[in-house]
Amino acid sequence: MEIISNKTAKKIIIPKGYCVFDIETTGLSPHSDNVVLIGILFNRGNDTIITQFLAKKRSHEKEVLFYFKELLEEFEGHVTFNGFSFDIPFLNKRYAKNQLSYEISKDCGIDVLRMVRPYSKPLGLESCRLKEIEKAMGIARDDSISSRDSVLLYEKYENTASETLKQKILLHNYDDILNLAVLHGKVQKKLEDIRLSNSFCVNAYGKILRLYFEKSHIRGKFLYFEYSTDEHISLPVEIHKGNFSIKAHSKSLELKLSLFELKDASGAKVLAFDGSHPVAVKRNSKIVPGTEMLARAILEAVFNL
Repeated sequence: MEIISNKTAKKIIIPKGYCVFDIETTGLSPHSDNVVLIGILFNRGNDTIITQFLAKKRSHEKEVLFYFKELLEEFEGHVTFNGFSFDIPFLNKRYAKNQLSYEISKDCGIDVLRMVRPYSKPLGLESCRLKEIEKAMGIARDDSISSRDSVLLYEKYENTASETLKQKILLHNYDDILNLAVLHGKVQKKLEDIRLSNSFCVNAYGKILRLYFEKSHIRGKFLYFEYSTDEHISLPVEIHKGNFSIKAHSKSLELKLSLFELKDASGAKVLAFDGSHPVAVKRNSKIVPGTEMLARAILEAVFNL
């Protein structure tokens, strides 16, 4: 195997104590395919370093896995793209197959794909593919091959040891890691802007709280809205009305709306909230767009500024 380390042209800001990694494999099955290249980006002082572990033959996989884990153990957490569904399970299966007693945890990880998916529309994305997200965030890459191309090129490289093929494979992995590190920062900033634009302030018993909308879901005939706050709510708050309730504690608040069933003008069944007049909140198994404004109006009325 070969270990290649390079410094980037400038320092890339990533969460302190974290690294960014990406893998290249001979296929999609962790049972029968191998990990043949792992790239990892991290900061040392004022430098950003990208280290790549390349197996010259797929039979060298165990060495790649061993040296990667030795470096990965130095970090508190990691950033990946679709790593929770692919990279991490794949690596863990290959560690077990190679009888290396090591397992990568998702608990200390950040999966950028999972960060982006809930906000694909506000981010203006047609899809959540890595190159699509990079394009939307104004990130260009130097390599011109796909992950599938990388698999095919590795098969040729393994048989020929071609330096040209090796450089193409390394560049694809290098750009994936470098762009992911930059992408994480851009996505985080964009999501913070979206989060702030969806926030509002309430007066909770003399304390001004900024509420950030996190998510909503329907369970049975109840619609739940979840919010987070920057300020700690020292005492539990519980408010119960006829058709809604509010619970708040620590840095979270939950609004629960009671719903009832009715038929709209087309005769379709919908779930609605009975405020001053019925408001449809669920139609065709989906929450009606703009329903979060109803929740905001209720909270602003209860916690009147």
